[in-house]
Amino acid sequence: MYTDYEAEQSGLKDTIARLTGTIGSAQESKENIGLFLSLVKKYTDITELTPEIVRVFIDRIVCHQANGRWGQGRRQQIDIYYNYIGLIVAEE
Repeated sequence: MYTDYEAEQSGLKDTIARLTGTIGSAQESKENIGLFLSLVKKYTDITELTPEIVRVFIDRIVCHQANGRWGQGRRQQIDIYYNYIGLIVAEE
């Protein structure tokens, strides 16, 4: 009976550690989204894409190798990682 109690207690400690990490990640994501939204509010009336705006919003751009042949549906994946929120995946 004691070993069952010890095993349950150990499992609960692991669950607490995992959930604490999840809560921390969620709070960090919330803060980052807030920072990104403050940037968006600052630049609501964009008429021209300037280097400053690109630097403010974009962390990095990753270009992957192209697939297919020229003229036959050649496609290339380009990932844009935004500051504070990372990669936004668009569904096709």
